[in-house]
Amino acid sequence: MRSRTEISGVDVDAIHRILESAPVTVGVIFGSVSRGDDHERSDVDLAVAYEEGLSAAERTRERLSLIERLSVRLGTDSIDVTGIRDLPPEPHQSIRNNGVVVYGSFAEAEALLDSAESTRTKEQTIEAFDDILGDIRRVV
Repeated sequence: MRSRTEISGVDVDAIHRILESAPVTVGVIFGSVSRGDDHERSDVDLAVAYEEGLSAAERTRERLSLIERLSVRLGTDSIDVTGIRDLPPEPHQSIRNNGVVVYGSFAEAEALLDSAESTRTKEQTIEAFDDILGDIRRVV
């Protein structure tokens, strides 16, 4: 993982400004865009850490709001926002190897990944996914 202010083809400043106005503490771009091997069908994968105290429903609303605002500002519907704590274990290594911290501190992003990796079980991942689906049903 690294901090960077420029990613080819991505308005990092716009992402930073939007995250600054949201209840998040960290934002990390990962996946093909952060590796530099993106193509016209690639989406921008953004993992965020929400501020403490938000309910699952509030996190879902914030996630949808971030997707909407980022889509409008970046001029694309190819935006995927996920909570760092909601990710299954597999993407964590991709984030560690290629993630680009675009908001918040590198140290906090590392600590969040360490915490998520050490405490999350498969059952918790399934439970979190079920919670997200329930929240989406309520919001939509």
